[in-house]
Amino acid sequence: MKQGFTLIELVISLALVVILSTVGVLGLVSFRSSQSLRLAGQNLVVFVRDAQQKSISREGGAEWGVRFTHIAGGRDSYQLITGPAFNPAGSVVALPSAIEFVSSYGDLTFDKSGLPTGPSSLIIRLTGNPAMLRTVTINAQGII
Repeated sequence: MKQGFTLIELVISLALVVILSTVGVLGLVSFRSSQSLRLAGQNLVVFVRDAQQKSISREGGAEWGVRFTHIAGGRDSYQLITGPAFNPAGSVVALPSAIEFVSSYGDLTFDKSGLPTGPSSLIIRLTGNPAMLRTVTINAQGII
């Protein structure tokens, strides 16, 4: 009597391996996307806090803020602004290609006490999964 695997046993085993591999890869892609969104949110918080601190310390003798830009068909971005006319004061930081602003285009500025004037919440989301989003809130007391 021969010992070994039949063709049906091999096909079933191969199908199970393919199914498990697919589930694993999809889970990894979803995890990576959520981590990218989390990191983009953290970077945005740090950037806004930096603008707030520059405004409180009156760096350059002016108030500071952040300009949020949406480019149709392009990557959304943000940039430091300063002075009475709130002119650009730094390089443009583009969001990762799979992430976009949901709303709050325009300027978020801070007065000399660090209180915000502008949007009170910034929402970013994954372009491929609009249900996966992250909100950065700035309350009236300037807490981010």
